[in-house]
Amino acid sequence: MFITETIIDAVVGELESTDFEYEIAVFSKQYPVLIEYWGAEDFALLTQDERELMLYLMLVLVKSVEKAKAKLPPLSHKALENAEETNWERLDNVTAKRFRDRMDVFFDNYAQEDLLAFVEDNLVEDDDSVVTKEGREPIFVALKSVIDIIA
Repeated sequence: MFITETIIDAVVGELESTDFEYEIAVFSKQYPVLIEYWGAEDFALLTQDERELMLYLMLVLVKSVEKAKAKLPPLSHKALENAEETNWERLDNVTAKRFRDRMDVFFDNYAQEDLLAFVEDNLVEDDDSVVTKEGREPIFVALKSVIDIIA
């Protein structure tokens, strides 16, 4: 099922009026594979703000899929690793320099384009952004990999 921008916006709205710490505690119990992935050494170079944003975006992605499908497929470390490896391989062949141009490779015929656009929009450089130039691609690839295994 296609997860629309309307569903994503509804989830963001719901999260604004809830206790984030509680949501993360529930999320951690339900999806330990995703929490372990988020806590992996691969992301040690991210700033604290980037790590918090990544966790928030991951929560929005999962809740959006749950809202549309009600149940996620079984998650595994192996599936996540395979998705991430495939995504890095695709990005390795991109010669563009600008972030949005580099990410175009992931949008071609992608089944969950709105989820991916949500991630991209939250990682672009603007005055309020907490994301560094160095953190942008690893976070995008990680969250694209999460979408690949949940949606």
